[in-house]
Amino acid sequence: MEVVVTGSNVSSANSFLTVSDVQSGSHLHTFKLCSSSDRAVALIGSALFVAQNDKAIINVYRWHKEAIDQKIIIPEKLETLACSRDGTWLLGGASSGKIYLWETASGNLVFVKDAHYQSVAACAFSDDGFTFVTGSADTTVQIWKLTDVLDPYTSQELIKPRLTLTNHTLSIVDLHIGAGTSVSARLYTASTDQTVRIWDLATGELLSTLLFPLPVTCLAVDSAERHLYAGTSAGIIHEVKLYKQDKVISVIGDMGAIVTVGQSDEGALMGHESAISSLSLSLDGSLLTSGAGDGQVFVWDVSTKQMVRKLKNQPGPISLLFSTIRPTEEAIVSKSSNNQFQPLKRAQTERDRDEHSVHIKLTHSTRTSKFRPPTDIEAARAGLTHLKGPTTTSDPVAQETIVKLQDELRKLYGTYSELRTKHERLTKDYIATQL
Repeated sequence: MEVVVTGSNVSSANSFLTVSDVQSGSHLHTFKLCSSSDRAVALIGSALFVAQNDKAIINVYRWHKEAIDQKIIIPEKLETLACSRDGTWLLGGASSGKIYLWETASGNLVFVKDAHYQSVAACAFSDDGFTFVTGSADTTVQIWKLTDVLDPYTSQELIKPRLTLTNHTLSIVDLHIGAGTSVSARLYTASTDQTVRIWDLATGELLSTLLFPLPVTCLAVDSAERHLYAGTSAGIIHEVKLYKQDKVISVIGDMGAIVTVGQSDEGALMGHESAISSLSLSLDGSLLTSGAGDGQVFVWDVSTKQMVRKLKNQPGPISLLFSTIRPTEEAIVSKSSNNQFQPLKRAQTERDRDEHSVHIKLTHSTRTSKFRPPTDIEAARAGLTHLKGPTTTSDPVAQETIVKLQDELRKLYGTYSELRTKHERLTKDYIATQL
């Protein structure tokens, strides 16, 4: 089932995360005592990591219960959080401008750096996990290579981002890495300078600049990268088609061109009365969920540009909103063991790097498939044997029916043989007349 998770950044004593069915809008679940920071959520396996807005803690939640499953203390309050696709690495950005990288299996803090001069607003990993990107209120976007930050022979003071993008003139508010590897993906960055810029992730080349009429507050891109949606400070959501079709299909604004967007209401989704704070697309790209500063959450049909449902309001501004697949009840039960994540270490030590202990709790293997090869094969073999064998029954009515059917079958075989003989004779006569 596809669900949308929403949260607010009010005090954690009064706040919660709401899980709703994105198709019907019905309320499914609640995670209690959670004050979420902007874009500070990460899914690792069946666990939900949420960095708290009012304290230096990450709350870990499980799908099968409402209460906090685990509290992890971190060095400072994080503004943004992201994990690699395989859940191996957890990346966080703080208001101090520092970035933190942990290995989830061991809890080791493998990299920490004063990367930005102001707060880190957004971060993300590429699909292959080899590249991560950070964006800051200092207007810069930094592209880091995992192989650089994990190099044991290089002092961390000397490690620098592979690329630094400086074209934005005001704070970065959101970013998104498209599908593909570190050498083929595109990077999308949104800023309050009223632009969304599209880059080549591998080279840092600026491919396009989308200019909006108002400051951009968040963005979302569909999985096929055909459409981009940008939320603005006035509560308007603009849709941008990333490809145009004349005689051939081509990317809009290629070669670094500037494309002006939103000069008319065409392609705009209007209904919110305050600034858009979060956007999330359904997996098939047909539904867009938007959250605003007044706590309202709307679901839009992107083909008609109409709002199709309104989800439960939050007690404060929406600061967390994302769509995901909720595991089935069977999967939730099978994964609801007492396995705990290792505490995330708050400082680096030489011992951690030298020993590098990874703790794994081995459990009994659980068969999730209902298919039992030996049993099913034997059952199929027995069925075939039964079909090939003679049919017998003690029921006199059934026996009489079987005899009648066998008589009819013999008559049919006889008729068929007679027709075949006549057909062969006619064929020979026809051939003889033609000669």
